[in-house]
Parts: sequence; structure tokens; C-alpha cells
Amino acid sequence: MKIVIVSDNHGQELTLRKIFDHFSGEKVTFVHTGDSEFPYKDELLSHCVRVTGNCDYDTNYPEVEAFEEGGIRFLVTHGHMQAVNSGVYRLAKFAKEQGAQVAFYGHTHKLYEETYDGVLCMNSGSVSYPRGHFAMTPTYAVLTIHSKSEIELQYFDMKHQPLEELRYEYHLDAERGFIH
Repeated sequence: MKIVIVSDNHGQELTLRKIFDHFSGEKVTFVHTGDSEFPYKDELLSHCVRVTGNCDYDTNYPEVEAFEEGGIRFLVTHGHMQAVNSGVYRLAKFAKEQGAQVAFYGHTHKLYEETYDGVLCMNSGSVSYPRGHFAMTPTYAVLTIHSKSEIELQYFDMKHQPLEELRYEYHLDAERGFIH
């Protein structure tokens, strides 16, 4: 099972289409962590688990979504309401309160992964306007579920090439959550 995570395209339709087209025919779950700047009912996003970002003004977007895949509970939020610019501790606390083992977020435009207080917090970066160490590389991420206790995270550039130094294999530790 695969989950494709995108964020912060800020109105760039073609960027999202390239990713969605790349995975056409595969059974994947698409997650958009906000700041698409599209209407909630836009056909392009209709197959995505999606949430509002601080630049999404359609009030139909939920602030948070949760879903289960492969026996793992996921939380999706943009992150601005959890102050992710200051770290992931508020996000991890919020996700844990919702019973999530993994939290997907955006907002910072910086790809990032950290297990904090038992919750794997993961930012796919931005598909249009990246920041941070990979500021010149727009990215998205693919999380592969091997089992409810084994997952893999791989970051990709917009040519769908894996960023080899950004591949993580996790196993579920009963006390510490998903660790690598």
C-alpha cells in the first residue's frame, strides 16, 4: 500500500497533474496537506484526502482529516494551527490525542521527518516553492506500508527520481512509535 503526500502547490495545477498522472493505474492514497489554493470541490483534488492551509480560503476544507490504512492511523493537517514553524511537538501532541501514529503536515515548505513522543511527523516539502536545505528541489513523498509495524518513506523530486539520501525505513516500537 502506498500513500503519496503532496503539499503547498499554491495554485500550480500542472505540478499536481504530473504527480497524479505518474501514479495513474496504481492503487495509491493521495494526501494533500494544504495550500493548494483550489476550491475544495475542484475535480483535480477530488480523489485526495485534503485539508485547508493558511492560503486556502474555501471554507469547505476541513482543518484536520484522519484515516486508517494498513492498520495504521494517520492524521492530516496543514500545521499552521499547531505552530509547526517552531517544531513538531504541538503537532505530535495533537496527533496523539487523535490516536494517530503518523501525522502528515505542510506549511513550512521544508521536507522533514521526526518521530516525536511516539508520533512520526512528516512533511513532504513543497511541490512548487520549497524552502530549507532542499530549497532548489521541489519534492513530494511516498510512504509505503509493508505491514502495520513496517513502513518506508521516500522523498522524490518532480522528475519522480528518488532522493537517495532521503529514504527511511521504520519499524514500530511499542513505546517509541515508528523509528528508524
